[in-house]
Amino acid sequence: MTWIKVQADFSNNLINKISGRDILLKRLKEYQQMGGDVFGKIIQCGSTYYYAKTTKGANLSKLYLRMLPNGKEELLFDPESIGKSTQLIDFIADDNGNKIAIKLSSGGAEICQARIFDIKTKKLLDDNFGPIWSEFPIQFTSNATEIIYTKMKSTDNKSDDVLKYMDVYLHTIGTNATNDKLLFSREKYKELNVLPERFPSIIVSDDNKYLFLNIGSVKRESLVYFAPVDELHKEKINWKPLIKYEDEITEFYPIGNQLFFLSHKNAPKFKVGVTSLLNPNFDKAKIIVVEGKDVITGIQKTKNYIIYATSNGLTKEKHLIDPKTLITKKLLLPQGINGSSPFNETSNDRLIVYNTNWLSPYSIYEYDVAKNTILKSKWFDMNGSYPDFAKDIAIKEVEVKSHDGVLVPLSILYPKNIKFDGNAPCYLTGYGAYGSSSQPSFIDIMAILLEQGCSIAFAHVRGGGEKGEEWHQAGMKATKPNT
Repeated sequence: MTWIKVQADFSNNLINKISGRDILLKRLKEYQQMGGDVFGKIIQCGSTYYYAKTTKGANLSKLYLRMLPNGKEELLFDPESIGKSTQLIDFIADDNGNKIAIKLSSGGAEICQARIFDIKTKKLLDDNFGPIWSEFPIQFTSNATEIIYTKMKSTDNKSDDVLKYMDVYLHTIGTNATNDKLLFSREKYKELNVLPERFPSIIVSDDNKYLFLNIGSVKRESLVYFAPVDELHKEKINWKPLIKYEDEITEFYPIGNQLFFLSHKNAPKFKVGVTSLLNPNFDKAKIIVVEGKDVITGIQKTKNYIIYATSNGLTKEKHLIDPKTLITKKLLLPQGINGSSPFNETSNDRLIVYNTNWLSPYSIYEYDVAKNTILKSKWFDMNGSYPDFAKDIAIKEVEVKSHDGVLVPLSILYPKNIKFDGNAPCYLTGYGAYGSSSQPSFIDIMAILLEQGCSIAFAHVRGGGEKGEEWHQAGMKATKPNT
């Protein structure tokens, strides 16, 4: 502790001597006032939207509902009502919109407890179960009286076992968590040879016919077993193999007895295929979307359709697959990066679309997939009151040779009045891991650097997914120095 204090004092002594800090702090606060409300997860149950929102000037999000057609907003749940610094991490609603399961953490921790909120009475129930790692799902079963969740064995951040030995449980609403039913553990299913560091989770298919046991890890590829949903309450579920690591599948969605999947096997920029759910054969599967020049970055599902996304590094587009005909078509979206999520993949064919670019704040659109129509949302607005950055800022996309001659994409944002004489400062950053891509996203408060005559450069290094799976693997393990 003494060493840390000495280092902190040394750093602060130097930082306090830097001139202009008060001016930058003032400008930073001005930028924060330019932003609008920030919307997180949004789901739709019937004629009601449920969503997380951080209002302008606030630090933590709260849970709201908005009822159509009048669109009146109502604060449903404030996490800090049960404790200061309590944070809303995630939420799900049952199919009937009667109850919401909420994951909460305290003080920025990544370890959560789950609670149940009764929408009719506007009260939290006594149910309290966990601990749950923030990234792991919770899901209502078809009868909406039970919830499946992955439980941590240890919450000690100093322990090597904090993310090991996780099990899956079934919680019945209205009962004490000590009575939760063990659905999966390494000991219970020794025949599956699941390693302690793997992350098991169980989800129910949207048609409530099947259970899927996903054995997660730091690998992108899936390892999945499945069983009929009526085995949920049996003492032991008869898990059948569905997807192996060797299939190199990163995402999958069932529709009826079809299994749609995203794979990079013999396709570094990915392909989309379909096979039988009950008798899967990925080597002989029907390939709907073959590997192309753009990377296929992901697939999603609405009630009746599959959506896949493609990216060339600068723009991200969405495409529709009709599961009945396997015909594909491009969705009519604004230019730029289009992220999306289904409003409710169980009950409707609508997408919420987040559109942005380096110089444009997020705009939210509502897309009706079945009708192929899009409208800018009248309910969800995150634009704020930012200036027209395009007036003073330019963007250049280049490629730069790495140490071994490989060309690495580099996005450069710079003031239009800059002099390229070698004297202007530049902030260079980059990230390359897990196949994640650093796509254009709104610069927001980083514009302060540009105002000071500083350029900003984003290096799309190997280890990320900008150019597909080969790009990812060229920056991992033994090849990590390339990053």
